[in-house]
Amino acid sequence: MKFETGEKITDVKLAHELTFFEGARASYFYAQYLCVYQTFMRHPLWPQDIVFVSPAREHHLKWFWFVRNNSVLEKHLNRFLTDPALLSRMERYIIEEKEKGVSRLKNAKFSSLNTASLLELMEFYLMQFANVMVTAGTCRLIDRGIVPELRKVFADKPNVDECMATVAVPKKSAAASREERAVLELAARVERGEFAEGSSSFKRELQAIHDNFAWGVLGYFDEKPKEIADYAEEIRKVIQNGAVKSLSAFESRARAAEEQRQKLVATLPERGRSLAKIASYATYLKDLFKFSENELEYHAEPLFEEIAKRANVPVAFLKDLHPKEVLTFICGKKIDEKLVSERTKHNIVFATPKNINTLVGEEAERFEKKYLPAGDGGQKEFKGRAASRGYATGTARVVLGGKDFHKLQKGDILVVSNTLPDFVPIMRKAAAIVAEEGGLTAHVSVVSREFGIPCVVGVLHATEILKDGDSVEVNAETGIVKIIEKNEEKR
Repeated sequence: MKFETGEKITDVKLAHELTFFEGARASYFYAQYLCVYQTFMRHPLWPQDIVFVSPAREHHLKWFWFVRNNSVLEKHLNRFLTDPALLSRMERYIIEEKEKGVSRLKNAKFSSLNTASLLELMEFYLMQFANVMVTAGTCRLIDRGIVPELRKVFADKPNVDECMATVAVPKKSAAASREERAVLELAARVERGEFAEGSSSFKRELQAIHDNFAWGVLGYFDEKPKEIADYAEEIRKVIQNGAVKSLSAFESRARAAEEQRQKLVATLPERGRSLAKIASYATYLKDLFKFSENELEYHAEPLFEEIAKRANVPVAFLKDLHPKEVLTFICGKKIDEKLVSERTKHNIVFATPKNINTLVGEEAERFEKKYLPAGDGGQKEFKGRAASRGYATGTARVVLGGKDFHKLQKGDILVVSNTLPDFVPIMRKAAAIVAEEGGLTAHVSVVSREFGIPCVVGVLHATEILKDGDSVEVNAETGIVKIIEKNEEKR
């Protein structure tokens, strides 16, 4: 049986000098567990010498890394500096592992499978999910190791953060950019009169966009894939705003970003150019990982639905199980529903390369109080990293997922843990963005720069300390976020 846990851990002394906040998401438990499982896998190609801790309350999880010292990050980065071919190897690995999963899931006739076949297919899917997931941690380790090195390279520049963001422009277009280009190109063809909306040619092109990108907006929780009607509506809006003009502006932005990156890289010494190449490639790989993981989830959904239908339980119930529980449930064994409920309320998944365990209830409370950094509710000024330059003031709106999208109005300050592709429409409305996650390769870093939205990242506990209605100043030149006036009704 896979997903074994090793020796039980309830409390350990973490003799680690560095603690990193790595992000936050809404997630079902099976996905949360597999996010952490990548450390315990000790993958031969992509090992992670860290302690990975994920606390979660009511499906909202966070990720923390405990790292022994900076030498761990330096050693990891040096693997890629010494052997740059590892980056292309990782790209092939992601695509191959994703394709292994998709080819089996996409062609399966789930309703005709017996219990043993469903069990085997689910175990296969869970392992493919984990196999692709391990590259995310690898990219994040690159991110952590490369930032201090790039700061040295750009030490004499007036805006170090801006330079780092520039060289981290992805080597290849991100999935969301490819999707946007496809929508704009189809809208432009309609506007030029190449074919009419509603024609067979239009429907065929629309179907192709859906079949290539529908899963891009998925996360690890209850996000829904796009429908053909969603793309049709996007195209109508683009045509209303001028499709040819919008496509030209999109292409101009992409060219300008790449030209700016090339121009800056050309001024760097050899080591700086090597670091810039890794930063650019890692940003692309991080996006490739997520898009690939989403595609696996998309094609696994009918598998979850078939198992849930046969057992007469909600799909969400299955997804809140431990991977081993999912497999034993398919075999007809009873699940401790009280434990599942308590785990959903509060849990911590904790992994080292030798152990992985889940803490619940009092064990989780004790661990969290002892090891995880708490926010300062009285703080009024925060220092982060400027991911996209600019300045704005406005009303804070804390958005943790799709259920909160309605809160953001044009000109508000968007406060997030991180963003996913389904956040893009509301990101366009924001005057500025404040994010807890702070990596060069984070989605919020890449997209905010692409759209020219002022953005400060790496502000730990921003979604807890900032409240809806707070008046906030975001200075993405200095990386400073200030609360101008608190909304006392929300405190």
